[in-house]
Amino acid sequence: MKVNTAAKADIWKQFPIVWTSVDGEDVEVKYYCACAKCFKVYQYKDSAGKPFGTKNFSEHVKRCTVPANQLQLQQCVRQKAPFSKCELALVKQRQVEYCIDGYHAFKAVENEGLHKLLQTFVDLGAKHGKFCVSDVMVGRKTVSRTVSSTAESLKSKLRDHLAEPIADGTLSLCLDMYTDDYKKQSYLDVHASWVHRDFTRNHSALAVHHFGTASHTGENISLAVNDILHQYGIPECDTPVTTDRGSNVVAAMKNAVRLDCMCHRLHTVLENAWADTRRDVEDAATYETAISDLCRFIKQSCGLQEQLPKSLKHGGDTRPWVSLFRRAESVECSYEALVNLLSAKNRLELVANVNRAFNRDVMEITSSVKTVFEALEKVDQPTLHVVIPSYYLLMQKLSTTPRDSQAAKAFKQNLRKYMDAKFWPSISALHWMATFLDPTFKQMEFLPTASSEDVRFRRNLMSDLDTWMMQEFQQVESNLTSSGIVPDQPDSIDRFAMF
Repeated sequence: MKVNTAAKADIWKQFPIVWTSVDGEDVEVKYYCACAKCFKVYQYKDSAGKPFGTKNFSEHVKRCTVPANQLQLQQCVRQKAPFSKCELALVKQRQVEYCIDGYHAFKAVENEGLHKLLQTFVDLGAKHGKFCVSDVMVGRKTVSRTVSSTAESLKSKLRDHLAEPIADGTLSLCLDMYTDDYKKQSYLDVHASWVHRDFTRNHSALAVHHFGTASHTGENISLAVNDILHQYGIPECDTPVTTDRGSNVVAAMKNAVRLDCMCHRLHTVLENAWADTRRDVEDAATYETAISDLCRFIKQSCGLQEQLPKSLKHGGDTRPWVSLFRRAESVECSYEALVNLLSAKNRLELVANVNRAFNRDVMEITSSVKTVFEALEKVDQPTLHVVIPSYYLLMQKLSTTPRDSQAAKAFKQNLRKYMDAKFWPSISALHWMATFLDPTFKQMEFLPTASSEDVRFRRNLMSDLDTWMMQEFQQVESNLTSSGIVPDQPDSIDRFAMF
């Protein structure tokens, strides 16, 4: 609010003009003023600019009182308070005590939820004055009950939110089964990704289901999945699902449009290729034994890991498909430090037995695989269109060169073999269409053209893409019609010309 400097009457000193902020600039709210004491708003001119006079202002001043619960302006607007050094030191000390007394991680003080809770107390204090936090805080049982009711409320909202993408057929699922490392309890989690009609993309977890003691048969998994889908009104047969290649999961999804998780397929490629290389090449087997012994000794010895520039990684990865790279990288980064530490303990042979040249080969080979893993495992971005280019990229990266050692050459050859045996068969028409629809890959320039067979494959592919795309158009039109939406009916040539 700003004082009306154009007015001459003294009463205007008690009724400043109301202003607001628009794009960082102060703009007057036309013909409105407010009492500087109680902030009651008055209109002092009509829309045509004709003044109403100041009689109402004078009458208001006679009876103006600030209600007991009336908030002052400074109570409502956040401002940077001039805290003293002692006050800031006290806050810091309370944060330290929070971490120590409650055995919380240091990162806990940066938690956004904690900041929101503290800000709520600040806002309540500004409104009600000083109070005891214990009078407001609820116990763990109340929080537990509230979590359940909140989950049901969110599930209801999500159910309504999914109605449109379900009707349009723009929703897909991803499910996985896992067992925790401690209680050995089995869980089934189901996630959904969908696209709205404005082409915004969303992702949400639908359920994390405790599987209990039931056997993990395809029938039991199917019943559990269908129960979750029914809660959201999602059809089981028409909704695409991404899963691993476990026989029980494949059997459970036999009636669904199922796609293989390409990260799991790539992990299978890496696992089988490395197993065959260790079996057939003595240098690889010796390397595996030596690096495993080294990592095991370092992890079991007190105080050695913390003296390394990069701690050794061996097993226990939440992302097992990059464990081979992380192990080789950690040994390479800490090699000189390992030599010094193990020399002091008379165990230099542990690091000397690791073939450093081959370790670098493993790190270089698996770094390409790691790059593809990271491109395929994204949650907030579509990845269907990068599957096929990733295959050709890896096949190119895994080509052998004259400088390759026998073990490195065998590892690359085995990787290429299993890329064809395990990864390529999981590529479907949906992957090809998604790649074609991406402007970056539309021309299919990543396809090899070295032989007549390559040229013939490319020509047949473009013909197949025409057929697949028209089938998808017809399916989409059918879905829209069943949803009550009448699509346009251009001819087939025009429909495909947009691509």
